[in-house]
Amino acid sequence: MNMLNKLNPLKDGQGGGSEEAPPPPYDLAALGESARIKAEEVAGSSFNVRTGPNYPKNGHKAPSADSLFQLVSVDVFRTDQCALHLAERISLPPPLQSAGGLVVPQLLLVTVAVPQEAPGLFSGSQDNRPTLTAAYTFHLTRAAQEDAASASPSAAAQLLARYYARAMSDQEVKKTFKMIGRARNFDSLRFPGWMKRFNGKPVIIHQSGEVFAGSRDGVRYLEEDVLVGRWSLWAKQGVHVLMPRYKEIDAEIGFVLQGTDDDELPETMLGGARLPFVDVSTFPELPVAAVPLS
Repeated sequence: MNMLNKLNPLKDGQGGGSEEAPPPPYDLAALGESARIKAEEVAGSSFNVRTGPNYPKNGHKAPSADSLFQLVSVDVFRTDQCALHLAERISLPPPLQSAGGLVVPQLLLVTVAVPQEAPGLFSGSQDNRPTLTAAYTFHLTRAAQEDAASASPSAAAQLLARYYARAMSDQEVKKTFKMIGRARNFDSLRFPGWMKRFNGKPVIIHQSGEVFAGSRDGVRYLEEDVLVGRWSLWAKQGVHVLMPRYKEIDAEIGFVLQGTDDDELPETMLGGARLPFVDVSTFPELPVAAVPLS
């Protein structure tokens, strides 16, 4: 089945996400450069991704093609609770001229929110607890823009268009977003041996994610908020134990949309970043917006 037949385009100017609670009105733009960290773009080809034919049977993987988005910045900050839908207030690039074809976002914002408190046996979600967040901002590459506008867009461009159009309303589409975290210096860190199988292993972000898609000032954006406080107790405990050792870790992170059928493959990385030896004790509090959006 051609993936173009699976699309339900999002109207320009429309946005949305979870309807359970409005996102706190935090203002990332107000921080300026104070939360900016030294990060490097990670080549898409450094990640192995799914490829066909018949991935469910053969399980073949190969290096990704160039990422669809290029890294612009990484900001790390603290909040009293999870900060959602930051794309409403971040600085935007100039809008791209419409080239027709698939409707894809020009800006990708991925936030990864980690609770600062140790999880309890019955703590459940930690959305409303003090949080440390890394916000990764990416811009669509020229090659990806041309791909999406072409007569025969790649499987990756079609997956991106489908996610932008339907992830807010279709749970099957929403659960195709994957995050890959890895330590380049894992062997020197002397972590427990059982942890090695999780180094570089993709994680599906479904119930622990919130998606916001829309446009501002002519710029289409896609935001994925990864809320670690919703993970299982075992997973949250593992992340919390690692926090004091972040400054020893040469960390890399990548994001990709999952393909399964042959017309959805090969996968292509959305983007990636390297965050070497980050001391998480030094980052500022993210302020609440002075004037809420109407």
